Amino acid sequence: MRYILGIVLLGVSFAVSSQELRPVVCTDGLLVYEGEYGDILTYYDQHSADQPEGKWGYVDKKGHVVIPTQFEHADYFSFGLACVRKDGKYGYIDSTGAVKVYFYFDEARAFDSKYQRALVKRNGKWGWITKYGDYAVKCRFDMASPYVDGLAMVSQNGKYGYIDLQGKFVVPCRFDCVSPFGENGLALVEQGGSWGYVDTLGNIAIGCQYDEAYVFNEGLAAVKINGKWGFINSNGVFIIQPQFDFAENFYKGIAFVIQDDEKIYINKKGEKIAD
Repeated sequence: MRYILGIVLLGVSFAVSSQELRPVVCTDGLLVYEGEYGDILTYYDQHSADQPEGKWGYVDKKGHVVIPTQFEHADYFSFGLACVRKDGKYGYIDSTGAVKVYFYFDEARAFDSKYQRALVKRNGKWGWITKYGDYAVKCRFDMASPYVDGLAMVSQNGKYGYIDLQGKFVVPCRFDCVSPFGENGLALVEQGGSWGYVDTLGNIAIGCQYDEAYVFNEGLAAVKINGKWGFINSNGVFIIQPQFDFAENFYKGIAFVIQDDEKIYINKKGEKIAD
């Protein structure tokens, strides 16, 4: 369901791997991928004579090799650097292929040009580094997400919370699951099997009382309580009372719901508008 999207993100890889980028050139033994940044493209040579297992390198948009195939993994360039893996470890190179951050990490992600840092894993813990390889936030988290609006989701000892750009806790790791902060500055959190919302100061904005819930969208959030779905505002007040067997969030003023086995669409007054 959509309400667990942010939680799922914490348990998966955040890398945008080269294998997932859009191919722009496909020939026998050579795959070239369009990156998000710059004029250098990632390519994979799967039939290299001296590297039969296949390696990654970089070409320019005219197809000229600028960094030969030598990496086991290669991301797009961001903030002037690309995350690559060699001999099982991750580091960062510039557009000439020069190593700028040594191959030191067990896992690593592309640089976030907005916050000028990259998410890295060392000795089983996640943290962030600067483009010079210094720690912006030391590796001390079991899981971590990229920063969004200056905050990142993190996990310690099986619990989740949020930190700021300095690595200080905005919300301590006390929740069982969390989502990114979204509309109205609220994030969806789960504690003891019930769902609620916190604000960016770490305050409980809406207490954990719902069986299921969505993040806010268009000023409302679909929540389930006592087996029925309704819609609340950011103050936790029901705008549409719990009455549905299932509900999705509003999108462009319309929400899909199921009531007494009837599939319908409603407006923000709770009125049926279409079958």
